Amino acid sequence: QRSPPLAKHHKDFARELMDFIELGSFSRVIVLTSSDAALRGDAMIDGPQIRSLTVNCEDVLANKLRELSLSSLGSGYAQTTKDSEALPLKHLHAAGVAKPLLKLCQAAKLPVIALVALVFEGDNVHDAINLANATNSLLDIVPTTQKWCPPQSWQWLMAANNAPSEMF
Repeated sequence: QRSPPLAKHHKDFARELMDFIELGSFSRVIVLTSSDAALRGDAMIDGPQIRSLTVNCEDVLANKLRELSLSSLGSGYAQTTKDSEALPLKHLHAAGVAKPLLKLCQAAKLPVIALVALVFEGDNVHDAINLANATNSLLDIVPTTQKWCPPQSWQWLMAANNAPSEMF
């Protein structure tokens, strides 16, 4: 999320999202988030930079997630859990509203799948495309032959020296 809620209001925003989810009678929630790769543990340095977590979810989609061979968020952690104490949320760094939302979904016994991109500060367009590809592999949203097109607003994110002067 490029425009996060105000500092110290993540829990409030997660509660508002959960109210919306409950009002809409969602059968499942899919959370896409990132985590600061600079703060990950040594066990997460190698391997895929997209990690997964499922909570209260044992269905076709959870099985498909296992087939994708994405590593789980925490090392030595079972991919699916119902126990809030077992949630490896200590591995989510600078993940905004994701932590409180995952806790609320778990408490409500709502099936949730989280895809977590381990990213560094900087130009994250490639990371966003990798997360979109992982999401598409899970949900079959668009044909895999289709190429993702980043929004125009991302064009000058990290290139202030080359950006049109009117932007600043």
